[in-house]
Amino acid sequence: MVFDYFHIKGDGPAVSDEFDGKGPAVTEKFDKKGNKKQWKILNKKRADFDIPVNFEAKFVEKNNDLVIDRGNAATITLSARTSLLLNNSVALKGTLTDSEGKTLLTLDETLKFNKNIETAAFNLPAKLISRNGVYGFKVAASLKGKELGTYKLQLAVIDHRPMPTEYDNTSPYSATWIKDFELMRRIGIRQSRGSWFSWNVPRDKKTGKYNFEKSMDPWFEKSIKNKMLQSGPICIGGNVDHRTESIEEYVEKHVAMIKQAKERYGDAVQLIELGNEFENWPIAPLCNEYLTTAAGQAEITRRVHKEVPGVMVMNAACTHFNVAMIAQLAAIGGPDAVDAVGIHGYRNPGAPEFVSDDDVRALNDIFPGKPTWIDEQGVFCTEPGDVPSYDDPSVYLTSVDEVTQAIYLPRLLLTQIAAGFTWVNWFDTGDSHFSMMRHSPTHIRPGVCAHAAMTKLLPHPKFIKRLTPSNSQLWAMQFDSDGNTVTVIWSLHPRWSVQLPAGEVTQVQDIYGNVIEAKEKDGKLDLIVGQAPIYVLGKLSKIADYKEYTGSVWPQPMLPSQVPTALTMQVLPKLDSLDSSKICVRLTNNTDKKMKGTLKGKFNETLNKGAKGLPFRYKKPLPESWKLVPVKSDRFELAPGASTEVDFKVVSSDPELPFDPHHDAETGFIAGYHVCGYFFAFQAELNDGRTYDEIPVFGMALRGAPKLKDVTIDGNLDEWKDVPVFPDLRLRNIGLSGIWRGPSDHSPTFKIAWCDKGLLFAAVVDDDIHHQIYNGSEMWRCDSIDLAIAPDYEHLSFVDYHVFTLGLNPKNKGASDSPDVEKREEQCYRRRATNNKPAGGVADVDMSVVRVKPSYDQPVGTTTYEVLIPWDELGID
Repeated sequence: MVFDYFHIKGDGPAVSDEFDGKGPAVTEKFDKKGNKKQWKILNKKRADFDIPVNFEAKFVEKNNDLVIDRGNAATITLSARTSLLLNNSVALKGTLTDSEGKTLLTLDETLKFNKNIETAAFNLPAKLISRNGVYGFKVAASLKGKELGTYKLQLAVIDHRPMPTEYDNTSPYSATWIKDFELMRRIGIRQSRGSWFSWNVPRDKKTGKYNFEKSMDPWFEKSIKNKMLQSGPICIGGNVDHRTESIEEYVEKHVAMIKQAKERYGDAVQLIELGNEFENWPIAPLCNEYLTTAAGQAEITRRVHKEVPGVMVMNAACTHFNVAMIAQLAAIGGPDAVDAVGIHGYRNPGAPEFVSDDDVRALNDIFPGKPTWIDEQGVFCTEPGDVPSYDDPSVYLTSVDEVTQAIYLPRLLLTQIAAGFTWVNWFDTGDSHFSMMRHSPTHIRPGVCAHAAMTKLLPHPKFIKRLTPSNSQLWAMQFDSDGNTVTVIWSLHPRWSVQLPAGEVTQVQDIYGNVIEAKEKDGKLDLIVGQAPIYVLGKLSKIADYKEYTGSVWPQPMLPSQVPTALTMQVLPKLDSLDSSKICVRLTNNTDKKMKGTLKGKFNETLNKGAKGLPFRYKKPLPESWKLVPVKSDRFELAPGASTEVDFKVVSSDPELPFDPHHDAETGFIAGYHVCGYFFAFQAELNDGRTYDEIPVFGMALRGAPKLKDVTIDGNLDEWKDVPVFPDLRLRNIGLSGIWRGPSDHSPTFKIAWCDKGLLFAAVVDDDIHHQIYNGSEMWRCDSIDLAIAPDYEHLSFVDYHVFTLGLNPKNKGASDSPDVEKREEQCYRRRATNNKPAGGVADVDMSVVRVKPSYDQPVGTTTYEVLIPWDELGID
């Protein structure tokens, strides 16, 4: 029988196929033999649904044929389906473009529908895809001039990489949750990390044998084929308490699994991680913090050394860098509690170069001589082509576009290797938010090309030195890899003109591994360097010269945020008093023609694209009564090259809900991870109808600092009673940690003011324990405050801003790491050098820290900071 919408085959009533009904319907559970327990179909399929369609099509991707080895041609296959156009011919126009959108090739094909499903093939000559990078390909389908649809894909070209013949534990490159082992191997990944859960590797309680067959064997088969090491983590913790028998059960389960895995998979298992992020998924009662876990992990290491030779053991890598967790592991288990030390490297989506040096030094102090691994990190990525607009200002506040992700990738990994990390990692679940490889099966991201080029040129990088000063916006990091010297150069400022000694350079390649033809003059090579790294091959002794560049050359690829536009807007806070908060929009005409138009603004109400539900939410909802209106006029007029400013203010139509950021830090205010502030959207419309949108991705607090007179720095904050407080909204990283036991365990508030002598800072931290054993540059590792200040907020710099650590070391413990650090109880340390100030202790800061321990009369312990930073220390006259 044939119907319009479905076909029924066979005899009997048109009812559902029959199932045996044994066990759960779809939940995947295992029987004692490791077989899945779920319903089984007893009869063959009885119905085929065939919904009528006019025309639909999709690209067919298989065997990674959209990631092409350079020098090879490519074939793009489009599969089309119809039920209404049989015997008709559909015209297909294929267009190949480079990464900048330039058309390289057009192809015309005709698709005759002799049956419901037909395919068309488009052949791309090797000479047109001879450069590494990503290419766009789209197919427009039409019938007798009527459009049927347009279909797009993105392919990538990389250099060929031969199949490895052995495992390589000296390569620093790894990835988490690999879905495509072949492609990961082709871009230089040599180690895989993916959780061994108890439901993936069930254990027979009678024999003690783990069942690796169902889930692990297929995974290891792909891993072994591509000579890729496997490292766990083992996630079979259960509930462990401090009793000896409980810890022993925990230890025995892990040692048995490691031993059986080593026997089964041989050299593919050389290092095993014991769990994952115990702050978030603890295995032991939190009242003991990490002590029970530390005792168990140290004993596992001892037993593995004895029973499973050839396997290294690593701790459960912690979220970010949890100094307390790592330190407790060392305190309980000693210096050999683990063979390698792991942390996770998640940061905000800004410039990725910083902090790793401090992390490595701290890890080496706790576990001297042990290799270190950032074994999970990533940068969330937006949807391709998803550019926020005034009408739809939705933004991913922790995400970047895929080109920025590709540019950041080598900058992040290589600076971590330079800092001293033994291994680095990318969390690549195949999820479109995290993956550097794909947004979808037919959209390859440029991160594939960036990672492939980096690992081909630097398969075993060993850091030599940096050729530019540590506070320069031009980075030049020199590495040795298997006897070859490679210097990686990039900029934090949009562009630099760089000159290199020509005789020392054998070749220059871009971020994707394409040769750059540099011009030589007077024995020097001239290069324009942007934010995308370039690779200089040869034993470069120095950067001959470099200076900021403002000319017409724009090195590719560029950060999309740096692409020049005819009209640019800079959104700045502007405060006249504690009762007047404004938003200033500075417009700049970058053309040689006059501009006239209007500007409008609004609150960004659609901050709903935090990846996977991250807490980007309002503490209290954004009121509908709040509107953004111009202070004077929404009109602007700009001469060529000129700038002007349009100020906005917030008005409320509800007297019960005024806009008062100084006294209401919750209503309409976003706080989550690094994200903090009020968010807006603006649109400029020129008289000729052109529009330009500005959607800031960093918030503004819009709070001012009042002047205080006659302040005494003594830790008594009575003089501060009228200064607005910045409360802790507790929507940041602390929310992840199960160790946090409420406000009495950790709850900070702070205030900012100023006086004739300098900037004033006060903070009150509720904390049951104040733990600080370090001095100077190491104070950040324990209870302290890091205070970052950028005095020139209109011209923010990645390097020329101040970071102070404020600490109290009550018993003056620890050795000073620098002769200029005064060993006193209250200390202020400048964490990083600026253009005018060196790193080190800041003796001129007037500072008082008062600690009140909890007691029966005062159950909450408090640490009060009161600080005066002289204007000179901030570079302010």
